[in-house]
Amino acid sequence: MMLGVIVAQLGLFLALPTIFTSVCLAVGIWAVNAQTRVEERALRDRFGAKYQDYEERTPRWLRFGWRSIGL
Repeated sequence: MMLGVIVAQLGLFLALPTIFTSVCLAVGIWAVNAQTRVEERALRDRFGAKYQDYEERTPRWLRFGWRSIGL
């Protein structure tokens, strides 16, 4: 879902490239990353080692073959 929000904001910027939409894109990316990190911390606190194992095996955003993108 978070990746979908970023893609939608990117689409808005590409459709209407203005200063306002570029600021919305930058703030949106920052906010999504901040929220993701808060949620991951909460999951680590709640589930401990099980979540850390899951986190090591799973990329944060995308997986392309052997490479993962997990900014």
